[in-house]
Amino acid sequence: MREEVAMMNKRIVICMLILLLLVLLVLTYYGQLLAKLNQNTDTEEQIIKDIKQVVVLQESTDVDVNIKKDTNETIINPDDDIEERKESNGTIITKKNNTQDKLPIGYDCIVSIPIISLEKIVYTGSLRESHLEQYDLITAADDMKYSNGGNYIICGHYSQLYGYSLNRLKELNKGDFVYINSNGTLHKYTVYSKEFETMTETSTYCVQTEQRELTIISCAKYVGVDKYIVIKCKLV
Repeated sequence: MREEVAMMNKRIVICMLILLLLVLLVLTYYGQLLAKLNQNTDTEEQIIKDIKQVVVLQESTDVDVNIKKDTNETIINPDDDIEERKESNGTIITKKNNTQDKLPIGYDCIVSIPIISLEKIVYTGSLRESHLEQYDLITAADDMKYSNGGNYIICGHYSQLYGYSLNRLKELNKGDFVYINSNGTLHKYTVYSKEFETMTETSTYCVQTEQRELTIISCAKYVGVDKYIVIKCKLV
């Protein structure tokens, strides 16, 4: 009898140690995942800040020719975005360098949804899938750009981490505002529809239109395995 009790206690201890090890492994995994997501968020926030500075620079250097004091030196601004060169007649030519080079590859615009504290870059082009794997937002097609007009479709994965990427998209309701920052111009949209559909059904929301519209699509496994949330917005 004593041997059976001792054996049972030994098994219980072994099971508890295994359980503790599994808990530690899970906590380590999610800790590393959280750290990576936080790093990605910090990086994107800095990129967005840099993009906005680039746009301000472009808007502040629209004048290409200015008359300045007599000097023989070439003036380079500290940010290296503006080069000024003196001509023989005393005119200084202001040259804007290509600030587009500072934009991340595939950058198209910035989407902002204040009510869910979301501000993210929307990527287009051939690298969309790699961005999608990082929970970035992408266009529905690699040749889709906001500047093309029509129905602008944004896609992104649903993150399990609250507040990350499109995790809170389901909180949007009719009348909420969504903003698109394209080349420094802010476009205001209002939500007029929120639906949960299958992948096949989402295609009906991706039809191109003459007027500007905004469609945001993300998976909605919290509703059903094959369900997707579709947010439709109209330009205000």
